[in-house]
Amino acid sequence: MNTIEGDLIELTLNGEFDVIVHGCNCFCQMNAGVAKSIKDAFPEAYEVELTTTIGDPEKLGQISSVNVVRSNHKTTIINAYTVSVLPIAHQFFNYKYLQS
Repeated sequence: MNTIEGDLIELTLNGEFDVIVHGCNCFCQMNAGVAKSIKDAFPEAYEVELTTTIGDPEKLGQISSVNVVRSNHKTTIINAYTVSVLPIAHQFFNYKYLQS
C-alpha cells in the first residue's frame, strides 16, 4: 500500500485521485472535518447527500455518490454513511447537580 501525505482536496484538484470515499453521518450535514472540506470544494457531493432522508439509520453501510469534473479531471465522490448519531459537542446542563 502506498502512503501519500498532503491535503486531500488539493491533491484531488491536481488530478492525483479519481475517487474519494469518506465516512459521514446520516444527518446530511457535512459541517466538520473532511466532510466539510469536501462540501466546500465539491458542493455536488453535498447536493447528492441532500437527496437522502435526513437522520435515517437505514443509511448505515450505504453510500451516495456523484461524479465531479474540475480542470478536465473526473473524480467520483462517495459519501459512505458510517455514523447514525450526532456527538454532543458541549453539555451545558448536568442533571446530577439538579436539586429539587
